[in-house]
Amino acid sequence: MTVESLSDRIAAVAIPETLLDHAPELFGVYQDYAHAVRESAEESLSPRLYAMVRLAVALAIPSAPLAREARRLAEERATAADIAGAVNAASHLRSGAAIAYGRLVFKLMEGDQPGAAEAGTRSQIARDREYMTKLRKASPKAFDAMARLTTARQTHSVITPLEYEMIAIAIATVTQCVYCLEVHGNKAKEVGATEQQIADAVHIAIAARYEATVLEWAALG
Repeated sequence: MTVESLSDRIAAVAIPETLLDHAPELFGVYQDYAHAVRESAEESLSPRLYAMVRLAVALAIPSAPLAREARRLAEERATAADIAGAVNAASHLRSGAAIAYGRLVFKLMEGDQPGAAEAGTRSQIARDREYMTKLRKASPKAFDAMARLTTARQTHSVITPLEYEMIAIAIATVTQCVYCLEVHGNKAKEVGATEQQIADAVHIAIAARYEATVLEWAALG
């Protein structure tokens, strides 16, 4: 199958007839949206990066049917190293979202509700760092081993910082991690991402969530 024919298939999104026949207007609107997302993202990010982000999002949702479709597209547009980088990014970012929220267990155990005066003298970032420190002190061996995941990615990355941040924003959208969205949105700007690129990464995630649900339903048989 050529890249063009596969792209057309992805853009159309194969809605099962059992759904499309009974609600053509509803699912037709989604097909239009999926096409617009692909077209815009391929222009702003490149066809290669669109495929990489889509694959990473499918893995992060996670949706096996969507991942299979996304993998086929990625294998036609990207190198094996690109795909390895996208898979690693998806894995790293899924665990990163868990880290961001996992540290809050210490906040919730303490019932930390700072008053207005305290909030004015200590930023939320500073308080969150304190909870991260507590997480490390509670189990230093595991924490330090976890920290090496980030060090390894930064030292041996096979994708560019901009590519990583586009994947990160898309995955933060599907994992609904506010911490991750803030961090990676700012990092994306630092590495030169445009607002359109950031928005397109978000749209890839939105479209993928919709498509993944439809494909999961179809997989039920």
